[in-house]
Amino acid sequence: MVAVLIVIAGAVFWGTRGTVAPSAPFSDYKNGTYSIEGVDITLVNGYAETEFAPGSISRLVTRYFGNEATGDLTGDGVADAAFLLTQDGGGSGTFYYVVAALETPDGYKGTNAVFLGDRIAPQTTEIRDGEIIVNYADRNPGEPMTAQPSVGVSKYFRVENGMLVAVSGDSPALQASAENQGETGQPQSRIITDDFSLDIPAGWEETAPAMGASVMAVYANEEVEDPAARKINFKSYLAVSYDTLQGKDIAGYLQTVRNSLLQAIPSVLFTAERDMTVNGNAAHAIEAELTQQGADFKILIILISGEGEDIWVISFNTTKNGWDDYRKTFYDTANSFIVKK
Repeated sequence: MVAVLIVIAGAVFWGTRGTVAPSAPFSDYKNGTYSIEGVDITLVNGYAETEFAPGSISRLVTRYFGNEATGDLTGDGVADAAFLLTQDGGGSGTFYYVVAALETPDGYKGTNAVFLGDRIAPQTTEIRDGEIIVNYADRNPGEPMTAQPSVGVSKYFRVENGMLVAVSGDSPALQASAENQGETGQPQSRIITDDFSLDIPAGWEETAPAMGASVMAVYANEEVEDPAARKINFKSYLAVSYDTLQGKDIAGYLQTVRNSLLQAIPSVLFTAERDMTVNGNAAHAIEAELTQQGADFKILIILISGEGEDIWVISFNTTKNGWDDYRKTFYDTANSFIVKK
């Protein structure tokens, strides 16, 4: 449930993912502040522990991993640092990020963190010609997370206006996307994993999932009308997460979802609910509204029963004034979800 809540509520600001940089300088980058998924995390001796939600007993642990490299990233002739951080929410995942600490006259200044992958095998980090190169091993597309990472990956980053951005690189996911393009050059619109398949709306793109998600897709070229949402660079997105009922029935799990959302975002307003069936599996839909950072959002959460205690959660997040345009698309997308037996 903790992982599912992160995707439903904590990732609502998809546009801020990896784009917000803390402002306060610090003297030691193992005791600095870095923005991870739009949240400022301050390390103390390379370690930070934060609540998932107010009053939650579960903790999100952030650690300095290492693989440090030094070199000039801003063109001022002064050496900066780049290294890896990990986040662990108490489940099976360990999520790796690359960050930079930029040297200034007042000390170091932390950047945003850019997600690399879940349970990858880091190798080396370099700074060359003003770019950060992160080398690691990942899994082949479709391989389960239990498989040993065996595919070499190099990703490249640079600092632009104080923020860390990806500039080029390769990954199994990108290779798979390229191989799946037809003669028209348009990528396929169906996501297929070992556990499920799902159609994504035309013009949407699969992207690196946030912590707790199995799959995420974003409408990267969306023209957002809400000025407050545009200010935080929000784009509509969907996410698929897996959980178990943990001994509860569906009604009990639904109540846990509601209570967790209210605890994390007290302003959330549940506007509609209904039972439904998705390709022969019992399902339940919840529509809700919330306001964050001055922007009004609408979310659709659809819980789909799987085998035994398995439950899949699809979260659709958009602006409130865009809801009428997306509602049918979101429900059609959910109805395309097929759980593999």
